[in-house]
Amino acid sequence: MRQKDDLEFSKLLNRLRVNQATDVDMARGKLCEISVSSPLYDINSPHLFAENFFMHSFNDSLISKRQQKKVIISSFTSVVFPKLTRDRQENAIRTLPNDPN
Repeated sequence: MRQKDDLEFSKLLNRLRVNQATDVDMARGKLCEISVSSPLYDINSPHLFAENFFMHSFNDSLISKRQQKKVIISSFTSVVFPKLTRDRQENAIRTLPNDPN
């Protein structure tokens, strides 16, 4: 978490997350806004996206431009919680959304 050392920025992000950004928050964000066509634009700087779709599009574009070999690592979803019955653990997995976000 890059913002862990900046409490004010962390609070600003949280207000954005819950749609309670103040006018001051918006002004601060506008001060940091930069166009991708600007010579000062840095592709490696932190980016904020309004929706996961835009974040995924940006990340996919960035990854596709990388020259290194790409691999896919499959994963296994499990629930490890001793106080839940096996049936409730399996139900928790079944109710997970199929959305990759």
